[in-house]
Amino acid sequence: MSEKWQSDAWLNVARGQLGVAQDRGRFAKPNPRVLEYKAAIGEPDREGWCIAFAAWVLGQCGIAHPADLNFAAWGAECTLGLGAIGVVEKLDHPFHHVGFVIGWTTEYSKDDDGKDRQRTVTVTLLGGNHKGRVTEREFSFDRFVAFRYPEGAL
Repeated sequence: MSEKWQSDAWLNVARGQLGVAQDRGRFAKPNPRVLEYKAAIGEPDREGWCIAFAAWVLGQCGIAHPADLNFAAWGAECTLGLGAIGVVEKLDHPFHHVGFVIGWTTEYSKDDDGKDRQRTVTVTLLGGNHKGRVTEREFSFDRFVAFRYPEGAL
């Protein structure tokens, strides 16, 4: 199976969840779909659910998530690419933020010797719990600690 086909599979599953929102408010009932994401990692009371969303999406494609929920050390390290799992540093939390890479912006410039330089500036993730919903969100490339791909899928 090619890398492109596999990443297309989980990106299609993730895209199908765009807009799913965690119900908020004093009297709101929990969204059953978000509870399903959390059940995928066995933590139904977990407040943050980006990891649960990623685990649920991969599970829909028959891919096991990391047992310790540490996507930064899971699977195989890879370079920035479509479908990779991007792991974003969170300074105020023991877990990182994760999502599926769906795009990035690149800046081009010349160095002092006149050679062309290319630098990734931002990365767009499709993920869960971006302000309480499944959506696309842009992050500075400098905040990423890892890009991962399921073991054996490269």
